[in-house]
Amino acid sequence: MTPQITKKLERLNFAIKGIIIVIIYNRVIVLR
Repeated sequence: MTPQITKKLERLNFAIKGIIIVIIYNRVIVLR
């Protein structure tokens, strides 16, 4: 794997984690 692909995967992984956190956060607010 080239460093470029690794950097892209890290950014993608970070973006996915951020989206999941936002979804969970929104659901917690809706439940309350």
